[in-house]
Amino acid sequence: MKFRVWREGDYDDVESATVFDRNFLNDDIEYVAEVYAEHYHDNCDGWECSWPLEFMVATEDGKVLGCVEVVREARPHFYGRTKP
Repeated sequence: MKFRVWREGDYDDVESATVFDRNFLNDDIEYVAEVYAEHYHDNCDGWECSWPLEFMVATEDGKVLGCVEVVREARPHFYGRTKP
């Protein structure tokens, strides 16, 4: 199954959203939104956004299935170095 997934507020209508180029085995919209959120974060400047974000999920033919809020976990890294 393929879905149209977009960030809430990015498009006026579902037909404007492109089909997410990935096949899914079922219609678990939370999983679909999580996978798209990772794509959005890594490839669409999503790392600059203030999370959580809401993503709309629709069938490939445009039937809206729902809105999913996706939270990004923060994993800070700390580095130390000796001062001269």
